[in-house]
Amino acid sequence: MTGLNGSGMSMAILEAKDLRRDFSGVSALDGVNLSAASGEVVALLGPNGAGKTTFLRLARGLIEPSGGTVSIDGCAARVLAARGGRGVAAVGDAWEPAGWISADGLGDLQASAGPFSRRIYGRWCEQLNLSPYKAFRQFSKGQKRWILCGLALATSPRLLLMDEPADGLDPSARLLLYQALRAYANDHDAAVVVTTHICGDVEKVADRVAIIDRGHLIVDAELETLRHEVRQITRPSEAGPIVPGNGCALEILGHRREGAVDLWWLRTSNPEALSSLAGGGEIRPVALEDLYLAVTAFRSRLENAS
Repeated sequence: MTGLNGSGMSMAILEAKDLRRDFSGVSALDGVNLSAASGEVVALLGPNGAGKTTFLRLARGLIEPSGGTVSIDGCAARVLAARGGRGVAAVGDAWEPAGWISADGLGDLQASAGPFSRRIYGRWCEQLNLSPYKAFRQFSKGQKRWILCGLALATSPRLLLMDEPADGLDPSARLLLYQALRAYANDHDAAVVVTTHICGDVEKVADRVAIIDRGHLIVDAELETLRHEVRQITRPSEAGPIVPGNGCALEILGHRREGAVDLWWLRTSNPEALSSLAGGGEIRPVALEDLYLAVTAFRSRLENAS
């Protein structure tokens, strides 16, 4: 549940408006409008090279936008970063501490930089039975990622930017991590933006789904809305292409042919009206992973064929 202000409107912590970033004349992000409100977990999905990490770097103020704006609680991300980035915590592949520092020493280092809860960090490490005296380099990839997430959460940030935070974790640890992110957003009225390639993990905890492909934001909607509006139709290929009509306003998200059968992914505010388009085929709800494939891999095929 997202946080509310006195007027009942969600309070945006992160807000990007018409955000663009070019690298050597190549557009990595092109006109992205995306926000994250207090109490909200936003799943940011997209193929490799789609622009997800660029978006997170812009939100952290690490790089300058080529156009548009990105702000945290109304302050430009670059300005906030120059002031020390207070209230923003991030986990990703860009930084790892010196390998000789112990897990406990990392807590000391983080505490010297600003507000830090040793209790939260200690309990976090205890969940995976991580020794506080073990050198960072001696931990596995997943354990290192767990420690970095704990360090971030223990600073009590307003905004958490998590780039593949569960990378290297086993399924049970991934579940613990995402449950903790969900609880943190709820309990602290914080915003969480998380990227991942494992859609099933974030499907359990996300409020909203944003999908970026080739620098463009092609989906931004509440997860519950997508569950209600998106359907997959499986019907004989001989039935031909699906053509919107009969009073049913819909968006064709993707298409794939499997032998004598066509799979169509459609979005409409009135799923009950799809029966006239099914041609005797099957209509079923779509899981987040299927939706993701429909609007990336299969949408591009549909565009190339048109």
